[in-house]
Amino acid sequence: MKKPLVVVPISGGKDSQACLKLAIENFGNQNVRGLFCDTKWEHPLTYEHVEKMKTLYGVEIDKVNAGSVEEKIIKHGTFPVGGQRFCTEELKLWPAKRYYHF
Repeated sequence: MKKPLVVVPISGGKDSQACLKLAIENFGNQNVRGLFCDTKWEHPLTYEHVEKMKTLYGVEIDKVNAGSVEEKIIKHGTFPVGGQRFCTEELKLWPAKRYYHF
């Protein structure tokens, strides 16, 4: 796999889509790659939209996964609320950091 010049975190929402579009406009789709951190707790339409963005922008969007929200709730014995950001850390930040060191 060729290292991309720009990696854009993709959530499936309008803000990350706008960032992806801007990155492609500035660097070309051959130099941009999306990164979707899958929590296995997303709405089905989110998964569909992420797939559509690949075709719409002609760009690869890699998916990483480090378990599910449900697994993390059971592991920690609580829901992720307030200062307890274990889902963000364990399902998004840590997998993304591992990805960036490919």
